[in-house]
Amino acid sequence: MLWWSFALGADLAGNATIIASSANVVTVGIAERAGHPISF
Repeated sequence: MLWWSFALGADLAGNATIIASSANVVTVGIAERAGHPISF
């Protein structure tokens, strides 16, 4: 059961940061071009 906690923690933490997902990187780039910078 401990591995399930690690898997969920890694998944949620990975999606919460900008560089963890390629979709996040694209979204931040589009937002910056539109004049809405997103920082860490």
